[in-house]
Order: sequence, then C-alpha cells, then structure tokens
Amino acid sequence: MKTADTDFIQTTYARRALEMANNVMAAGRSRRCGQIVGNPGTGKTEAAEWLAAEMGGAYVAAWQSISVNGLLLAVARALGDDRLKDNTANDRVFSVLRGLVPNRLIVVDEANLLNWKHLEALRTLPDQNGAGLVLVGTLLFDEYLHASKAQTLVAQLASRIGTKSVRFEAMSLRETTAAIIKPRYAGAEADACKAFHTLCGGRWREAVELAETCDRIMAVNNVAFGLDVVQSAAAAWGVVGARGKARA
Repeated sequence: MKTADTDFIQTTYARRALEMANNVMAAGRSRRCGQIVGNPGTGKTEAAEWLAAEMGGAYVAAWQSISVNGLLLAVARALGDDRLKDNTANDRVFSVLRGLVPNRLIVVDEANLLNWKHLEALRTLPDQNGAGLVLVGTLLFDEYLHASKAQTLVAQLASRIGTKSVRFEAMSLRETTAAIIKPRYAGAEADACKAFHTLCGGRWREAVELAETCDRIMAVNNVAFGLDVVQSAAAAWGVVGARGKARA
C-alpha cells in the first residue's frame, strides 16, 4: 500500500475528489460507489493514486484484456495480500477479499478498459463486503455507464454512484497560477503566469512537465522564473509563435 505523496499538488479537482471519496465511505453500504472522469492529461491518475494513499486504501490500474479474476487479484495485492497466486480460483479470491475490503477504499483507474462483467464483480465489494469503490476513467466511461443500451447491472452501478462523481477539466489561469506556479516560483509575474498557462493549456500533466522544463532552463542559465524562461521552454517544446511568444 502506497503512502500519501506529500509533494502532490492538491488542485481544486483533487480536493473535490477527496470530498467525494469521503462521501463514498460515509454512504450506506449499497451506495459506496463514486467516480472520477475527465479528459486525458487533467491529472486523474495522479489524483487517484494520492486519494487511495491519503485514505489508506488501494489503487489499481486496469490494463487491456485484463480478466475479471486478474482484476480481483490486483485488488487483493494492492491491499497487501501476497498469498494469492495467478491461478488462484475465483471463489478463493473472493473469499480472501471479504476479509480485506470492509471499510477500505478501492480506486480503480483505466475503467474504460473494463466491461460489465468486471464492473459487476467490483460492485459486489461495496454491496456485499462494505468496501468503498471509486472508478476512474475518461468521459467515454461515463457515457458507457449511462448508455441507454447498457447492461442492467451497469445501470445499477451508475445508480449507486449517483451524484458522487467528480469531473476533472483543464485548470483556469487562476488555478494554474495558484496550484502550480506560485508554490514553485514565488513572486512570479503575471505575464509569465499567463504565458505558462497558455502553453500548457491548463492541463495538469503538461503543466507539471512544463514546470520541469522551466526548472532545467533556470538551472542551466542560473536565472529566476520569468517570461523569458517560459518562452525558452516553449522553444524547447517546439511551439513558439512568430514573435517569440508562447502559444497553445
């Protein structure tokens, strides 16, 4: 089980996710399900890992063609049980999980790769065993849960999630400045902040990568953070406008 990342950048969306997860754990046994959705690059995975660690739970990322039993084995191992082998029978895996999951938060990332059989197996963990469950995926996953032709069991899961859902989006200039720039570069000027936000588009992943690029430029040239540094980072990314200004 991972420990909480003390360096994790707690954006507004991450704090909303934590509030949602607390609501999941406080809900009735059959309604302990929540959801995080958003476009790629908005920080869902990083927030999901932080959330699981912060609440003493387990983080699992699905992969292409994962089996139902493989997913349940991954949950058990994320909760600290290393006794189960890859060929352990499904009934045995469920038996072990019954002793591991009560009042524990399970965060499952890459939910887009799961089908209704995976989701039904996961639904038993809160319904029958008192776990908390948060599913993380793109907007396509949300559409799948609410599709008119969705399996009845998937619709049941969607109803259990209800309003316990957080949608991650690109950060505003104000949020990017407050969450990414100011904590890292005290005294950053408004023009540099604006150029930084324009270049990363408010996307969490690109903002972090851009900050790392700026750090390298500052270290090599022994300069402080400013518009010139952001413009140099833009050049390094190959996205410099005609007059040398950063553009999206």
